[in-house]
Amino acid sequence: MFSFLNAALLPGLALISLPIIIYLLQKHKVKEMEWAAMEFLQEIIEEQQRKIQIEDLLLLLLRVLMFICLALALARPALNTKSGVSWLGSSGDAIIVLDDTYSMATRRGAQDRFETAKERALSIIDTLPANYGISLILGSENSDVIVGSFSSDHELLKTTITELKPGFMAGNSKRMISNTISVIDKSKPAAKTTFIISDFQSSDWAEPTESLKAELSKLEEKSQIIFIPVSDPVAENISVADLSLAQGAVRSGQKGFFIGSLQNHGATAIKDAAIDLIIDGQTAESSTVSIAANQSAKVYMSYTVDDPGAHRAVLQIAQDSNPADNKAYLAFNAFDQLKILSITDQSPIAGEAKATDFIELALNPYEERSKDPRALYLFEHIGMQDLVTHSLSVYELVVISDVVGLSSGEVNVLETYVKEGGGVIFFMGKTTNADVFNSNLYRKGEGLFAWPLATELVRHSDKGKDLPLMIELSNKEHPIWQNIVDGKVNYMAAVNIYRTFGFQVGDEKRAIPLAQVKDRENNKLASIVDFKFGRGHAIVVGTSADLSWNNFAARPAFLAFIHQTTKYLQKDETKQRSNITGESLELPVNWQRSRANYELTNPMQEKRTVSVLKDAGDEYKIDIGTLSTPGFYTLVNTEDATDKRLFSVNLNHRESRINALGVEQLKGLYEASNITVDSSSDLSVAAKGVKATPNLALWLLTLAMLFWIAENLLAHKIARRAL
Repeated sequence: MFSFLNAALLPGLALISLPIIIYLLQKHKVKEMEWAAMEFLQEIIEEQQRKIQIEDLLLLLLRVLMFICLALALARPALNTKSGVSWLGSSGDAIIVLDDTYSMATRRGAQDRFETAKERALSIIDTLPANYGISLILGSENSDVIVGSFSSDHELLKTTITELKPGFMAGNSKRMISNTISVIDKSKPAAKTTFIISDFQSSDWAEPTESLKAELSKLEEKSQIIFIPVSDPVAENISVADLSLAQGAVRSGQKGFFIGSLQNHGATAIKDAAIDLIIDGQTAESSTVSIAANQSAKVYMSYTVDDPGAHRAVLQIAQDSNPADNKAYLAFNAFDQLKILSITDQSPIAGEAKATDFIELALNPYEERSKDPRALYLFEHIGMQDLVTHSLSVYELVVISDVVGLSSGEVNVLETYVKEGGGVIFFMGKTTNADVFNSNLYRKGEGLFAWPLATELVRHSDKGKDLPLMIELSNKEHPIWQNIVDGKVNYMAAVNIYRTFGFQVGDEKRAIPLAQVKDRENNKLASIVDFKFGRGHAIVVGTSADLSWNNFAARPAFLAFIHQTTKYLQKDETKQRSNITGESLELPVNWQRSRANYELTNPMQEKRTVSVLKDAGDEYKIDIGTLSTPGFYTLVNTEDATDKRLFSVNLNHRESRINALGVEQLKGLYEASNITVDSSSDLSVAAKGVKATPNLALWLLTLAMLFWIAENLLAHKIARRAL
């Protein structure tokens, strides 16, 4: 059975109609001549005419065969076989999928896994016949086709492979297989073999999902699959999983406090691992850390940042078996001061307690609070009735506590601020009127609140005494819970809440519940919620910000909660961004910047221009694209150098567990699915039965040439006879 590697050229077979058309046209051109009475020569003439007709038909046949052979040769025919003797068949194409995830940078001795994988790929190319077409795919969560045209230029392919380096992406086995299927479907190659060269990470391959099994089954229908493992027994690895600020922001001239998280992915405890905090290229602090097997550990470090503006922090450990995950990056800003608008129900009276006092104390832990010269946050206190007279754009954050509700005019001011990227934190209290909130802030889901407040206060009383409510935390990976909930540690467990308002949970399209309680009917209500509105957010806490309804404000968790909320709600221009490789990033901009062009500089100091796009919701965003490299990125407005942003990108640490599947494990998991596992050093299993076979395209070209020569000789003979 034949297949064609370049079927697009098969329409060239239509050329065979040309000699037939010419023949038919010539056939009817009869040249009439007057002869003398030569009837006695009639038989000789008829015999001569029959000879001419045979020669004409032979000439036509030679021309038709010449065009057929030429068209088929250009289409590269191949015998499409798939037998038990040879995995590769007698001729065809191959796909090499080379795993370039960062676990492939794991080094054992002088060579890392990726170097071994490249050697295997080069051996495959050397083994394949010269007429084989080869495509090359890099396999990761951002699986990329390097050569997708089934090139027969093997030397170019080998040069390309030699120059490759492992990337910084995590693995995604399903996406890798799907991409391979796409290459096959687009090119329609001949007999196909797919070589997957990988360390076969346990996290990706040990427990194949149903979707992965389905993709492998699709690929197996189209191609023979051969796994070539380059695994090794190395499984010990430490990664720097995270670096963040302990406080909401850093004031210039004062100490900034940093929290680093390290993970030991191995089965051996690590003692006194050296670790450095580097700020703007200078070592700020050095320390050591010990980490139990398969456990994480936190380190706390500090540094005084002298100058306001953008800064770069790096937490790094000494080199280990995998150098790719030994650093974490943090872009942060230092400020002289940040303004916060504090709103209570009535204008504050000097000397009297305010419903936002504990919030201010958490951010400014000084006796004079905002008046202390060391205070980073400058609080301005107003009553709700004064909100409409304030321009909120100058405030980093708006805090609202224990108010009856908001009028339509007050709601307009607040929602405009949030829609343009501002942040608001609400605490409820004894004056809160749920009906007023729902009427103006909920508005059937169109307002700042995506969900309505339950009109009845949630409380549990016994003999006239309030008892603590059962609080269930939700979405524990949310940034609000960072440094509050970490593995088995939950600092909210020491918090007692006696009374709270709750939201009736609905569509989570723009709402994220962070904590829930149960009402008297045992219905779950969200007591802490994150509402997205435009480019900004509102965090709503159903209980009070003082000690009247809880002990929250007196617990360490409150301090962390306020700082984490402040970081989360900061404006786009000052917010710390936590970006991960493999993600696609869009940065919001206001309409004034919508016509600007920006230049992006990546960690390798490569520059490219990015433009502002308008999405379906009439918001303007800078499309950064897929983040492929960890480190620091700088984005500068080409027309306004003051419009400059610095952000950091870190690894997806799922790949840091570098434990690779062994050969027998792979065979046990996948050979039942008709997948071959070849761990031989000479790839003898994969190359079994491969041998160079006649190049059918060359044979066809040779035949076309012979038919052309024969056609010319015959045409010459006929022409001479005519003379």
